Amino acid sequence: MRKHMKTNHPTVLISTHKGKENEELHNNDNDVELVNNTTVLDAINNTPSTSKNPPTVLKNVTSTTKQQKISTFIPKKMGVSANKKITDKLLKMFFSDFQPFRMVEDNGFREFVTALNPSYEIRNRHSISKSLIPARYEECVLKCREILTNCKSVCITMDCWSSVNTESFIGVTGHFISNTFEMTSILLDCKLLPNHHTSINLAQALTEITGDWNLQNKIILTVSDNAANIKRAVTKELGWKHFGCFAHSLNLVVSDPFW
Repeated sequence: MRKHMKTNHPTVLISTHKGKENEELHNNDNDVELVNNTTVLDAINNTPSTSKNPPTVLKNVTSTTKQQKISTFIPKKMGVSANKKITDKLLKMFFSDFQPFRMVEDNGFREFVTALNPSYEIRNRHSISKSLIPARYEECVLKCREILTNCKSVCITMDCWSSVNTESFIGVTGHFISNTFEMTSILLDCKLLPNHHTSINLAQALTEITGDWNLQNKIILTVSDNAANIKRAVTKELGWKHFGCFAHSLNLVVSDPFW
C-alpha cells in the first residue's frame, strides 16, 4: 500500500508526511503534558506528607475550592454582657472624670466608638442622665448596704460647709474593717442642710443618715472638727463618743499665731 501510494499518488505522500508531522506534534504535546503532570505528581510525592506541612499543590487546590458561608458577611450582634461592660466603662467617664453628658452626641466621639466596635449602640445624653446613671446608683447602694449589713461596728467622720452660693451641706462617711481585714470607707450621704447649724438640727441630720443605713447601734466613734455645735450634737443629743480631728487641730495650732 505504501509502495502504491509512492508510485501512483506522490502528492498524497506529501499530505501523509504532513499528517505524520502533525501526529508527531500532537504526540509531542501529549508528551509535554505527560511530563508536566509527572512533574506535579513527583512534586507531590517528594513533598513530606505531615499534618503540619501538607503538599503545597493540594493546599492551593483546597483553598480555592472552599467556599465561605454567607453568615460570615453578616455582622454579629453584641451580647448582653459585652454591652453592659462597655456601658459601665462609659458611665465611669461621667461619675469619675466628670465629663459632660453631651459628649456622647459629639460626632467625633460617636465615630471613635463605632471604629472600636460597630455593634455598640451609644445612648443619648437624656438616657444616660435619667436612666443609666440612676440605675447604676441603685446598684451601688444595694452593694454598699450588703457590705454594711455584715460589718460589726462603724466609725463615722462628718463635716459641714457652705458653697459659693451660700448653700449649706453635710457629709458623712463610714469607716470599718471588712471581713477580709481591709480598711473600707463608704460615703453614707452628702446632702443639703437647709436649717441652721444648731446642735439639734445636726443631730437630726445624723440620725436620718445613719438610720437610712441601719447603723444607729453600730457607731462606736464620731470624728469631726472641734466646733461646739457638732460636739454637743454628737455627745449630748445622740450620746455617741466624739473625737476631734487631729489634722484639723494641728492646723489650728499652726495657723493661730499668724492671725
